[in-house]
Amino acid sequence: MADSPLPDYSKKGKPTLVFGRRGFTQESLHHPLGLCITKEDKIAIANSKTNEIKIFSPDGEFSASYKLNSVNLMVDDGVTAVTTDPIGNLVCSYTDGHQVQVMTANDGKHKRDVMLDTKCNFKPWGVACSSTCFYVCDRQNACIRVFAADGKHMKDIGKRGTDPGEFTDPVGIAIMPNGKLAVTDFQNNNVQIFNEQGTYCCTYGTEGSGPGEFNQPMGIAVDRTGFIAVTEWKNNRVQILDAMGNSVTCFGEQGAGDGEFFSPSGVAITKDRQIVVGDFNNNRIQVF
Repeated sequence: MADSPLPDYSKKGKPTLVFGRRGFTQESLHHPLGLCITKEDKIAIANSKTNEIKIFSPDGEFSASYKLNSVNLMVDDGVTAVTTDPIGNLVCSYTDGHQVQVMTANDGKHKRDVMLDTKCNFKPWGVACSSTCFYVCDRQNACIRVFAADGKHMKDIGKRGTDPGEFTDPVGIAIMPNGKLAVTDFQNNNVQIFNEQGTYCCTYGTEGSGPGEFNQPMGIAVDRTGFIAVTEWKNNRVQILDAMGNSVTCFGEQGAGDGEFFSPSGVAITKDRQIVVGDFNNNRIQVF
């Protein structure tokens, strides 16, 4: 099979689609955080304030909503991230519930919960799945939890700190085409790369607002050629890096207009390299 041609992300910045508004109706959004593209090419959104996954078509039409198992309708940190496993199930971080929930993508049927024995000492956020395990950012303990496909806790990656391979606030995670892990650290203002065994490889970025710099990096996504999209909560922008960590382009600024953000959160890249961004405080999704 021929290699995929390298994408040109330099022209991104003007959205081709904007949908969502604050509210509690089926089609509305209230503090969207993580998001992903399902196996059916739909957009799955972690609607944090109502603790549910909302599914939209690629054209922004509402399709379905799935409630997570919880006791509270209104939560501070409900579902914060969502991804898919190799067979297409939705894997969701339920932060206030101190657990990860797995549900079917076609009807939201609950399959299982994943948690630590000391479940109240686990604050899951970003989540990513490989063919054999899944990785969960634990903001409470400043590490990456690694679970087997059956939910058994296998090991941890990293510890609290500011040195290479350490975290202060790991929040987003994605798996690169070569199997390496890319992790955003909200407080250390960088992206760190680890191999599949959890060994530290390198760091991209420092604190700032220029190209190659980050201010509270949040969501992260990687395309099939290794380009990385990172949302920056405080810089109110999306930054694209190549597979070596070089900044390719940045787009966005604070505001409520098309192409502007008020705390961008989750990000995903579609098969045709559209960039889908959760706009947390504007309660909407923008597609570039």
